[in-house]
Order: sequence, then C-alpha cells, then structure tokens
Amino acid sequence: MSEITLNCPNGCGNNLAYNTSKRVGHCWVCKKVFVKYVDAEPEIHELTVPLPNLEIKPAREVSSVREYLERRRHLPEGLFAGRQGKDQGWGLYVPIWSPSPEYHPTYIIKTPGQKGWRTLPGTKKEHYVFGTPCPPRVVLVEGAFDALRIGEGAVALLGTQMYPTVLEWLKRTVCEVLLWLDPDKAGREATARMLKRFESWNDGYEAGWGEIRCEKEPDDCFEGHETLNFVRGWLKR
Repeated sequence: MSEITLNCPNGCGNNLAYNTSKRVGHCWVCKKVFVKYVDAEPEIHELTVPLPNLEIKPAREVSSVREYLERRRHLPEGLFAGRQGKDQGWGLYVPIWSPSPEYHPTYIIKTPGQKGWRTLPGTKKEHYVFGTPCPPRVVLVEGAFDALRIGEGAVALLGTQMYPTVLEWLKRTVCEVLLWLDPDKAGREATARMLKRFESWNDGYEAGWGEIRCEKEPDDCFEGHETLNFVRGWLKR
C-alpha cells in the first residue's frame, strides 16, 4: 500500500493525499474525497455525496473508528471516517463505485456497534461494487471487509447478487474470475448461481472461472492463512 501527493482537482494545490492501492484520495484543504473510475484514465473524480453537512476525516484520526478497525484487524490507512453533523456519531465511510459512468461514486457507511451497512439516500446498491480490480484477474467477494482483507484485485459485490451492470463490466475487462463468497447457505447458493451464469458466456467470450471452498469467509482469514495466501498469489501471477 502506498500514498502519493497530487494536485487537487478543486484547485487547492499539491494537497491531495492519494492512496494508489485503494484508488481514493483526500484533500487536506477542501476536505473532499476523490476516487478513480476504473474505466476512466487518468482522471480522478470528486466523490459525490448529497449531504452538505458531511464531515470527513482519515479513519486514523477518529479513535472510535480506528479502534473498531483494529479490533477487526484492519489497518486504517486509506480509509475514512465521517459524520453528518456535530451532534452525530462517527462512522466508517467506504467509497463505492459503479462500473457504469451513469452512476456517480458514493459511500456505504458502517457505524461501530451497529449491525450491517447503510447507504446514502438514492443509492441503488445493485449498480455498485467496492474494491480495486486488477485485470485480467479478479476475486469476487461479498462484503467490503472481505475485499479489504484480500487487498488489490478483490471486488466486493455488496451482497450475494451479481447484477447486469457488474456482469457486463466483467465481460469487458476480466479474463479470469475467482469466487470466494461466504461459506453459509446464502453464499453457497449464490456461488452456484454465478457459476451457471459464467457457463453461459459462450458467445465468443473466453474466460476462466472457479470458486474458493474455504471454511471461513475472507475477512476471517488473517495474515498467514493458507487460502488467503493462495488467492493473493493467484492475483499476482
């Protein structure tokens, strides 16, 4: 993981701290968050958030969010904390993007101590994913923490469904797909459905696909885990 300094698109000078692994940056002057569209080179774009009172800080600067990440054994670098007003609690704000330029980047929100993720008003999760793909290979997982655990090359579907927006993006950009969904009933059933969809790609599209069968979901596989090491090695081949 590495961080570089860039010129802010809002004219704030050389004050944009940009994480090259997560493809997300934060300007220390205008306090805006920027992301890079996967299919748009080389520009980066302001993360569109329809909440004028949203305050964003690097996650390492907010103790409640930093400690939450540490309990889950994740590093806070390259992640952001946010709150909607001074009287609101801080949460982890994870930037998500759409393979289609029709949909602007936005956030999913995890509040420490609460179950599940929240989306911003008007966000249709079926058009979005999280993670940094590394064509021609990609590992598809369910959740954002799963993708963070694996690192570059993992893309979270934000659930167990693969919608047409994501499927068409895979057809355009990826030659090898590996599924590593959760080992529960929903994950197994979703894996079977997705493998059938991949098998239907017989219209001139050549791709390889497979699945990871592990007793743990990706986020529960910590450093040194055999399956995690295998997947990271596969991505780097």
